[in-house]
Amino acid sequence: MHLEPVDEGYKASVTIDPRNISFELKNGMWTGSLQFLVVVGKAEQLTAIPLSFTEAKLRQVQTDGLTLGARVKTQPGSSGFSMGFRDVPTGAVGTLHVHL
Repeated sequence: MHLEPVDEGYKASVTIDPRNISFELKNGMWTGSLQFLVVVGKAEQLTAIPLSFTEAKLRQVQTDGLTLGARVKTQPGSSGFSMGFRDVPTGAVGTLHVHL
C-alpha cells in the first residue's frame, strides 16, 4: 500500500497477489473480473474492473503482482478508510483498513 496526499484526500495504490485472482483464457487473452470498493465514513464507491492480459503481461503480473490505484476523497480529520477487492468468478474477498 502506498499513499500520496493530494487535494481533498489521497492517491492510493495497492498491489494484489495474483494467486487470489482467477483468469480464463478467451480468444488468446487472459481475462478476469474484480470489484473494487472504497469506504470513507458512510460514503462508498464500488467499481468493476475488467481484466484482459496477453500471456506476457499475465506472467509479469504473476511475478510483480497486480497494482491498482484510486483517488480517495477524505474529509479533514478523517481517521482512515477501507478498501475491498472481490474476485467476481470465485467470490474471494480481500480487505484492508488504512489508518491516517
